[in-house]
This record gives sequence, structure tokens and C-alpha cells, in this order.
Amino acid sequence: LPQNNRLRQSSHFNRAYKRGIHLKGQFGKLVVFDRRDGQPARIGFVVSAKQGPAVVRNKAKRRLRGIFRELLPMLKPGHDSIYIVSVSYTHLTLPTISSVLLSVVAASKKKKKLHHRAHLR
Repeated sequence: LPQNNRLRQSSHFNRAYKRGIHLKGQFGKLVVFDRRDGQPARIGFVVSAKQGPAVVRNKAKRRLRGIFRELLPMLKPGHDSIYIVSVSYTHLTLPTISSVLLSVVAASKKKKKLHHRAHLR
């Protein structure tokens, strides 16, 4: 993914996780937060240590970045997204992962008020 499309700071992860909407998918959860600006969409990945050693977790994140690179035009500008992996991706094929992520991203586009938690303080 290009640098401007990566979510890196823990404060941005925390803000998106607390204020965004949570969409459950078959292999994980997508959290989407509306920043309300025109900046490019950003995505970050969370893979728990329960998924395996660092090699396995990094491989999962590499595969996800590759798939989201293709899905990037579908993400709305001004949104931060976090994909939280809940199962091991080592045994899944790329087309399977891609189709599941596509369905979760499509579901996030159907949500009309992605910023509904932004004002709850």
C-alpha cells in the first residue's frame, strides 16, 4: 500500500476503534471511522499473537495489504479502516480471502452513517 493509505499511529487506531462502526466478517472484523476530511482512505491491520509466531502474522498482513491494494478504490476518502483478523490466513487461498474482504467492504459502503459514533463522547 502507498504510504498515504497506511494507518500507522496507535492514536489513530484507537480513535477509529472507539468511534467507528464495527462490521463482522467471516474471518475478521472491519472497523470504519469517518474522519470527515478529503484525505485519502487509510487502512491498518491487526493480527493477534494468538494467530501464531511473527512470521505467520506478517505473512497474513502482507496478503491482506495485497488484497486491499486492489480494493483501495472502493474505500471512501476521508475514512480510516482497521481490519482485525480473527482466524489464521495460512490455510486460505487468495481468492477466498479476497471475496470475503470484498463482501465486508461492500457492506461498509451500504452503511449510510459511518460517523454515527463520532459525536458520542
